[in-house]
Amino acid sequence: MASQNTTQDSSEPRAKKWKTEKILENYTDADSYRKSLIEQDPEDDFLVKIRRCGPGGSRFKVKSWFPPDTKNKNAKKNKKNRNK
Repeated sequence: MASQNTTQDSSEPRAKKWKTEKILENYTDADSYRKSLIEQDPEDDFLVKIRRCGPGGSRFKVKSWFPPDTKNKNAKKNKKNRNK
């Protein structure tokens, strides 16, 4: 039986972890809520999307994602390299 490699290479991009912000009854309310979330981010790094959910796709879920802070990742890597 062949073993599968379950570890990810560090050069591969990771999947985004989207956070559910709110579930609304109609698309117009979801769109206005999405626009209000986008206006709150001055750096334009914030991503927001609307997805159908509920029975038969009758409701709308507003999901958001903010990119992770890369400065902290580099600081952790440098700290590990100093301890060697």
